[in-house]
Amino acid sequence: MMGDSSGNSRGPVTRSQARKDSTENAFQILCFGDSLTEGWTEYGTIIHPYSISLQQTLLSAIPQFQTQQIRLEVYTDGQAGDKLYKGKFLVRMHKCIEKHVNLLGPDFKYDWAIVLGGINDLAWPTRSVRDVYEAFEEFIEILKPRAKNILVLSLMEVGENYQHMHAKRVDLNKLYAEYVTKSNSAQVSDDSTRMWFYDLGENFPLLSLKKKERDLLWSDSVHPTKKGYDVMGELIGNVLIGMING
Repeated sequence: MMGDSSGNSRGPVTRSQARKDSTENAFQILCFGDSLTEGWTEYGTIIHPYSISLQQTLLSAIPQFQTQQIRLEVYTDGQAGDKLYKGKFLVRMHKCIEKHVNLLGPDFKYDWAIVLGGINDLAWPTRSVRDVYEAFEEFIEILKPRAKNILVLSLMEVGENYQHMHAKRVDLNKLYAEYVTKSNSAQVSDDSTRMWFYDLGENFPLLSLKKKERDLLWSDSVHPTKKGYDVMGELIGNVLIGMING
């Protein structure tokens, strides 16, 4: 039997030990949502998720990630066209959690989960804000036991050809922000999931941009360009840096 230089040998690595090794020095982020998380752009001919830029932003700013003292792992789960209300958000989240628990162990939790969803729901003129919000609540309650922190992103602006969505988007974003505040005030222990809200729509606008900048950052009335997704990831990454270092 071969041993190390000290004469001590190491037996087979058990599955539980492998799981421990996989998570012990890892910082794991889940980006979950629809096409805006998937990185859908140029009418679906290009997929370029904001998580690419998010990861690069975090790596460049946090020394422990640069030296791999802590291993940064970013998972992206976005599906074009998906909806919160009577969509596949819940099914997909169950599958995502199941996959990572099976791989990394029953106690696995994401360090951060970043959620962006609801814009496809509002595209339906008959869909009420209340319906979408209640579906959002159900979704978050499933995610909470598996995430130490959840960052809820506000829905971004859409183009002038989606006028029927504007007021609903504003109302739904208010409900998202209120949910985060209410959830944090109801925390029962230090181990409770911490909720955060970031107004992405305010910080990454569409309607107020001049044509040159709009063409640079937005591919259509809903989806950013590759450059736009990179800006999204940088914005979200800088917010996370403040929260992680804070």
